[in-house]
Amino acid sequence: MRLKQIFGRKPKHRLYLGACKVLPSEKLAETWELRPIFGPSDTELERKFGEWLDLPSLEPNQVVDENDLVADVYLKEYRSGQDLSGDIGGIPLLFFWRPRAEVAAIISSAQTSKIVAKESATYKLPWGMFIRLALTPRALFLGVAAAGSQQTDFLIGNALISLFSKLREQI
Repeated sequence: MRLKQIFGRKPKHRLYLGACKVLPSEKLAETWELRPIFGPSDTELERKFGEWLDLPSLEPNQVVDENDLVADVYLKEYRSGQDLSGDIGGIPLLFFWRPRAEVAAIISSAQTSKIVAKESATYKLPWGMFIRLALTPRALFLGVAAAGSQQTDFLIGNALISLFSKLREQI
């Protein structure tokens, strides 16, 4: 081996955006949420998701280098957070879950389509912020999800930052 290969820097990669999708979720907590009524729809999340990433797309006839990579990024799960209350025989019950976002990415070579890295990251709303949101009149009286559009941006943005930090270490 040459010393340049041993002590040399990692090659610089250009990253392009491939697929950018919001995957459907079948979790029980999401079926109880009021997100379709009060929160962002999947199509709105998908549109925002592409805007947040702000990566160039790979054109079909574009010449690529051997170090060029394509990122397929997915929003695997998004929960806007909810609290439900009820009672059984006079015993009060309270169910709640914090807002969270889970994102995943598959990085592949632009030339060969060989998978270079796979990673996922989850970000949950901190407990203090969740409690403050859950105690607002909107959440208490209307039963509206704890995470509004600002919290949605915050959750998914932090999950993406965490995801790309992990990917940066792998590549």
